[in-house]
Amino acid sequence: MWAKAEKTAKRVNLRAYIMKLQYHSIRQTHKFAQAHQTTINEPSLPDLEQRMLAALSEIEKLKDAMCGVNRLELGVKLSAGGNDLDIIEPEPATLGWIIPAILGAVVVAGIIYRWATLETEVSEVTAQYNGVLRRSDMALCADPNSQMCQDWQNDKSTGGYFKRETLIESVKSAISSVGSGAKTGLGWGLALAIPVLLWLYMPKSRSER
Repeated sequence: MWAKAEKTAKRVNLRAYIMKLQYHSIRQTHKFAQAHQTTINEPSLPDLEQRMLAALSEIEKLKDAMCGVNRLELGVKLSAGGNDLDIIEPEPATLGWIIPAILGAVVVAGIIYRWATLETEVSEVTAQYNGVLRRSDMALCADPNSQMCQDWQNDKSTGGYFKRETLIESVKSAISSVGSGAKTGLGWGLALAIPVLLWLYMPKSRSER
């Protein structure tokens, strides 16, 4: 069950990284549009931004709690229904990786369910962000021969838009590889995303806490 939680956490963290890259591309798009006195009409963006920020906050909370377990600072026990895991603050004398039914303050309840819910939420936001980017790109290049379209292509090239698109494709490949690497070896996508995984998922040092 812990391995299942970790696999889901890794997928969610990778999807969250895609979401952040998309958000930066959306900001670049709107900055360009404003500079060229045109409007990108996407009324859902404020709500999507709030959903993104809420998801990222919850991801950090869960990630830090699971890293606490990996450092043997927090404990794990089965949830009341027996089909999920709770992370607890154990008594000092019982500190350890897996702690069976003991008394302790619950830090995070139902981590598998929480990660699964976050995966759905982040997937929905990234799908909608992708639609915003596609529609905005089409609007800015409605006339492929226009000066604005040419300027937009140059802006994408120099402003990191194309680099982010390339990285997003690599991370997508990594997501599909999570959970299968043990049997098939590291795929190219997962190998490319290892630095991303380490940055997103490795435990924080004590100096950062």
